[in-house]
Amino acid sequence: LAADSSDSSYQAARYTVTGDANSLFTITLPATACTLTATNNDNFAGSAVQMSVDTWKCSMLTSSQMIKNEAGGPGLDSQTCAFAVGATLHVAKYQPSGAYSGTFNVSVAYN
Repeated sequence: LAADSSDSSYQAARYTVTGDANSLFTITLPATACTLTATNNDNFAGSAVQMSVDTWKCSMLTSSQMIKNEAGGPGLDSQTCAFAVGATLHVAKYQPSGAYSGTFNVSVAYN
């Protein structure tokens, strides 16, 4: 999840899976919330200003997706499949503006 506090825009994290054409794979989203911690802001440096992210969503089904034989045309061994992951960001009423960072894991496994 990326956000720009100057214009309140945001976007989902984007991923690309590369593999053999017509291979099946599964996507695993985080099972718990992610904590974002304020970084590099003089107004609250050193304090524990945080937000949470949860309710993870994927732009495709998370099971039995197929890497399609479209990206490079027929006959190529390696193909790609793109997807996006978004979530709900919980912002407190008087949440300080600034940069926040955190990590979350998304796994892709061949079936």
